[in-house]
This record gives sequence, C-alpha cells and structure tokens, in this order.
Amino acid sequence: MKSKTDDLREKVMAAISTYNRYHGVEAHARLLEMQEDLIIVEISGSFCATCAPEEYPIDLLCEFMDQLGRDVVLESVEIDNEGGRAIAKYRVL
Repeated sequence: MKSKTDDLREKVMAAISTYNRYHGVEAHARLLEMQEDLIIVEISGSFCATCAPEEYPIDLLCEFMDQLGRDVVLESVEIDNEGGRAIAKYRVL
C-alpha cells in the first residue's frame, strides 16, 4: 500500500513530466526537494531570455493543481537570468 507521501511524490513527478513535455524546448523542470507540503523545483533553460520568465513557474503551478486535485500556491521564485534558471517553491494546501 502506498503512503500519502509516495502518492504525492508520484503525482508531483507526473506533473513535472507533463510540464517538461510541453515546455522542453525552452524550459526543463527538476524536483530538488519535497517535504510534507513543500515542493522545490529548479526550472532551467532559455526561458530567462524571454520577456516574462516568471510565467514558467506559474505554468508548472497549473500542472501541480491538475495532477494533485488540490490547491497549490507558488510561494516564491528566485530567477537567475545569467545562470538561466529559477528556483520555485510551491505549497500544497
């Protein structure tokens, strides 16, 4: 029997996989850390060269809500334009 944590991790990974399928040309998401209700993801790629790099973490937020069937909030995003990456922290409600 799967634990709640295993089920949550499986759904988070499915959301990231879907995100990468649709955004793979300009952005790639990778799970860095997951605690009880906190998800930390690195998003890297050429997205930082676009005019609205903050939209990419929001797109992933939508994938999380679809997969989890729960409310999720984007708590913070640290964008490193020179390094071509962002660290996004999400909270599952």
